[in-house]
Amino acid sequence: MVWNIFYEEIWRIRCEDMINWEKSNRISRRDKVENKRKKNPKDPRKDRPKKELLSEKEKKKLRQEIKEKEHAEECRREKLLEEAIEKLIAKGEKPFWYGL
Repeated sequence: MVWNIFYEEIWRIRCEDMINWEKSNRISRRDKVENKRKKNPKDPRKDRPKKELLSEKEKKKLRQEIKEKEHAEECRREKLLEEAIEKLIAKGEKPFWYGL
């Protein structure tokens, strides 16, 4: 309900005004995309040389660190889930994601 009012009264009108302004200034979609690329140039190949310069030992260490981080995150999730299930069964408390 609120979204519909917001959309009709504010957002749609704003979009129409922007479209009209862009047309009057002859700004095309292509211009906007090109400007965005100029402001945020990102070359995915830039990161490769750093990685390629690493020795095999360093690469192995990096992979191991990534695996350890992933494992720690997985353990944290499992612990959180176990605690939530225990509270639900033993104490009858609902987990936070159940809502109010």
